[in-house]
Amino acid sequence: MSIDIFKWTEDMEKIYEDLIEKGKKENLDEIQKVRTEQENLLERKIESYRDTVDFTLKSLIKSLESEDQTILVEIDNLIKKIEKKYRENKDNLIKLLIKNLRFDF
Repeated sequence: MSIDIFKWTEDMEKIYEDLIEKGKKENLDEIQKVRTEQENLLERKIESYRDTVDFTLKSLIKSLESEDQTILVEIDNLIKKIEKKYRENKDNLIKLLIKNLRFDF
């Protein structure tokens, strides 16, 4: 009977070890599953942030290009105004220049 008790104890130890190993494997599997889910979630968030940054940069570039065009149009209009004023006042400017340089004899 004492041999049966040892056998029974060994069987219990084996069952205990098997349960511990099974528990470890299940826990490791669950940890890996959660880890994979978190990595996927993080990757989706990063991709979303990239999309947001890309959209923002493209919008900013469009806005700056539009502002550049507006500034160029304004500069062109100012140049045209200056040229027009010069043509309108060319004779008076020449007379004034001649007078200031004392070439008006």
